Amino acid sequence: ISATNPHYIRCIKPNMMKQPQHFETAMILHQLRCLGVLDAVRVFAAGYPSRVGYQKFYERYKILKRHNAPKNGDIRDSCQALFATLGISKELCQLGATKLFLRTGQIAW
Repeated sequence: ISATNPHYIRCIKPNMMKQPQHFETAMILHQLRCLGVLDAVRVFAAGYPSRVGYQKFYERYKILKRHNAPKNGDIRDSCQALFATLGISKELCQLGATKLFLRTGQIAW
């Protein structure tokens, strides 16, 4: 089980009456906001389809170049130091709270 990658299907209830082909826009938008779907679409539309956790990225790519990892041990700062050493500009990646987002074609994941 630990070797699997779970995927989740998000079900949207289109209306309270359970009638086909009847959509309540406000209800659907509320569900999409609560599920985080609109934020995900915004990230993809901004051109950052590749996303990966800091630890996973750092462990995979730290061997590419020698760099000075920060003394505080913060993984986010370590990734920033690695980006600087590799010459990856800030326009090609965005740093989130728990993951980093990369523009199309930046890494082979």
